Amino acid sequence: MAVNTKFQPITIDLNEFKLHIALKDRNEITLHFNSPSRKFYLAGITGVRSLRAVAQTAFLKNLQRHLQR
Repeated sequence: MAVNTKFQPITIDLNEFKLHIALKDRNEITLHFNSPSRKFYLAGITGVRSLRAVAQTAFLKNLQRHLQR
C-alpha cells in the first residue's frame, strides 16, 4: 500500500464526518458534522473538492498534450 506523504492542510474524514484543518502554527481545528444537515454539507464540500481535483488533472493532461505538439 502506498503512503501519501504530501502535506494536506484540509483532511475530510467521511467515516466519522469530520473536517480537519491544519493551521500554519501547527494547530489543528476539527469540525464535527454530527447532524443530518451538516453531514449533507460535508458531502457537498467533498464533492466540490473532488470535482476541482478532477478538473485540475484534466487541465494538466490537456496542457501536456498541447505542449507535446
